[in-house]
Amino acid sequence: MPGTQPESRSDKRAWRLAGLIGLLLVLVLLLIQLPLKPFGDDYLIQQDDPRPGFFRFLSQHHPYSPNYYRPLLLVFTNNIQYLWGTASWPVHITHLLLHLGLGLLVYRAALRLELGERAAVIAGLWTLGSQLVAHPVLSLDTFPQLAFTLAGWGSVYLLYLALWKAPNAGRRLLLTISSALALFAALLCRENALGFAPAQLVLIAVHYLKHPEARRRTAWLPLAPLLVTGAYFLLRSGVIERTVLNVQFALGANLLLNPAKVFIGVISPVSTAAVSFALQTGGWLTPLSAATLSAILVTMIAIGLRRSPRRGTVGVLALLLCAAVSPLLFLKHISELYAYAALPASALIGAIGLDALAARLKKRRRLILYAALALLLGVNLAGLISKAGLLRRNGEDAEKLLEQLEPYHRRMEHESLLLLVEEPSSRASYSIFHVHGFRLIDYGIPLLPFPPRRYGYISPIVPEERLGLWDTGPGDILLTIDPETIEVRPYSR
Repeated sequence: MPGTQPESRSDKRAWRLAGLIGLLLVLVLLLIQLPLKPFGDDYLIQQDDPRPGFFRFLSQHHPYSPNYYRPLLLVFTNNIQYLWGTASWPVHITHLLLHLGLGLLVYRAALRLELGERAAVIAGLWTLGSQLVAHPVLSLDTFPQLAFTLAGWGSVYLLYLALWKAPNAGRRLLLTISSALALFAALLCRENALGFAPAQLVLIAVHYLKHPEARRRTAWLPLAPLLVTGAYFLLRSGVIERTVLNVQFALGANLLLNPAKVFIGVISPVSTAAVSFALQTGGWLTPLSAATLSAILVTMIAIGLRRSPRRGTVGVLALLLCAAVSPLLFLKHISELYAYAALPASALIGAIGLDALAARLKKRRRLILYAALALLLGVNLAGLISKAGLLRRNGEDAEKLLEQLEPYHRRMEHESLLLLVEEPSSRASYSIFHVHGFRLIDYGIPLLPFPPRRYGYISPIVPEERLGLWDTGPGDILLTIDPETIEVRPYSR
């Protein structure tokens, strides 16, 4: 494949410096991770009787959600808790390593595609520093999202090496088997990884059409992703009885909204949590800033892509991106967490456009472009740190809330009920960032002290308007909460 315009020595030194900036970015991610505490559905990763293992989890569904089949999540959480108890730092360190691995994969893929060092650094920094990564990297319950994204795109990269870069039949076979195993691992992490099977088929089809001399050996390759997907469904069908997939499909506005949400999550440098909060509270400056910066970025990429000699590569990457995120298209609801899987291919496409733009600018204008990209990276980093602060606050509030609930649990009579009554509130909420009231401990309330704890008794969170549906007795305890101070008090009708 032809490369872009050669880079000067000063350019190469500059982008090596950008590589050091990437390392500093990783250190920032590490520092903002360590103080985080669990809240919300983070508690689902905590087990009562953690035991290390692997194969026994292949025949188990998620212990609290019978429609989930994510055995590698169970392997991860059980082994972590077996070794370190309920400490959160091993989870955060693992997430950071997975995210760093994804950034290095994107950087390496750009070099293998002969995009040039400048494009490789842009793609790598975009992957590492996007404000989008705050959710998957810093939240305790997102191991499957990180792992399936890395394994899924890793499987596509390995297949690319097998098709285009392998020097002999033995190397091709080894890479093809490795690609199939990576795809299987991605599927065992999360069902959304089903999109990487058609992504592999896209890559095989492109090679088949472009290399007639190799069609005989390429013709059998579609069997690999098809067999892997079949093996996954075979394992899953023996565990999940009620549904084939743990998803809710719809044909409606979601067909347009879901791709838009993914695109906004990937392209916006401004904190999506800040934008959502501003929209709900009547603010206009933050959404306008986000829209302006996003429009500038998209315009720069579009101008570069129009002039790029790598439009064929961009087309293939776009097809791979569409295939990888295709399982999201029909879901009734997705959050920004789902957009993480689109980040690697999007970063590569964006880097190709920005690199082509930089290659055609004179030195002074190129410096202006570099300054603009540095500004965008800074805005992303500010958004990431801001969102990490929201997660930290939620964890601290959840800890405070659970400490207040424990005395009530201790004095409960046998078979009595503890109801957590949610009074109407107009406070803005968004994803896991703006969480209020008892939702801070959504899955941490069954039985205290915790963790670990049994799930034999439930303290339901009940909206006030539905309280009449509960048959409460004299021994039951009803509590409510002040969302501003996180103070628990007895509820009176």
